[in-house]
Amino acid sequence: MNDATGLFPIHPDYERVASDVRFDHATDLQLEQPAKHWTLADLGYPASVRDRFPSEVAVTAPFRILSPVGTAKLQRVVRTLREAPVGRSVDKPAASGTMIRGTVHRSSYIRDLIGSALLRDHMRKTTDVAVQPTCLSHELGHLNIPPTDAAQPAVRWHCDTNAVVLVVNVFDTSDLDGGEFQFFDGPRAEGRALLAAGMEIPEERIVTPGMTEAGWGVLLQGAAVLHRASSLRTPGERVTMASAFDPVDATFPDPNRFYPLGGVPDSERSIEIDAQFFELARYSARRSEYLLGRYLRDAEWSTDPSTIADDLARCVADVTEALDILRRGGISRSAAQALREEKDAELFDV
Repeated sequence: MNDATGLFPIHPDYERVASDVRFDHATDLQLEQPAKHWTLADLGYPASVRDRFPSEVAVTAPFRILSPVGTAKLQRVVRTLREAPVGRSVDKPAASGTMIRGTVHRSSYIRDLIGSALLRDHMRKTTDVAVQPTCLSHELGHLNIPPTDAAQPAVRWHCDTNAVVLVVNVFDTSDLDGGEFQFFDGPRAEGRALLAAGMEIPEERIVTPGMTEAGWGVLLQGAAVLHRASSLRTPGERVTMASAFDPVDATFPDPNRFYPLGGVPDSERSIEIDAQFFELARYSARRSEYLLGRYLRDAEWSTDPSTIADDLARCVADVTEALDILRRGGISRSAAQALREEKDAELFDV
């Protein structure tokens, strides 16, 4: 069975929750433009790097996404999901608390909200990029719940491995001490170097845009923005819902760094982990489908078989890489890390 957007099949093994909560764009959305945004140039990226990204917008100020009605519906669904977690998730180094994934398979409300054409059109107007929900469905509607240890950040400093990320604040956090969405005012490499050296990010380099209202969110090109949620120093409901979107135009370099690992012990397997290979296949197929379609439309006549072969190979490079990983039954952590470093260098090196 496919979802409303046709972007991914609904996984049959996930238990559905809150099936009576239905998304209605007329009552649930209240889309407003952010008051400001920070560009990649504002963060110090040179033009040679900026040109590899689909938008100049690095991160927006918080803006309203859901109406009070839509916010109340999302809160009900999230509370239900929080009481019924499912299995082990794919490792995410940024997560310091609980992370609930697979929500688009379990909740029709979250699935239809993320698949909303009105929401996508609003994102296009905000970033000047046409986007669609990623085919990596575990990166849609995943919930971040902070740890109970106040010394730990709600979400650690990290960069996303997705193109465009929408983060929605599920509950009002204006009365809480901590738990704020924050980002580093500078290129990711500079911030990462500080952290790698065991240093703290200087306070004057931390931007706190003030995302505290329920139903509000931010958009960011997460691969280029080093960000976190600060430590939650008082108890309270602090949950964010993050969803990854991909540019429809697949000619831009791909920041995705999702590589299924092989040899996962049976004791660590889960629905999400077992679904990784199918997710990778669909994600790669979507990108190659776009590039092949563009080739069919725009390719010019050539009599050089080598040139033709190179052009065609670029169109199917994602599928070729996925086939190699699939036929090996996944790759090792060290191989995955080597691929990430190689591709990050191609994307960010000046």
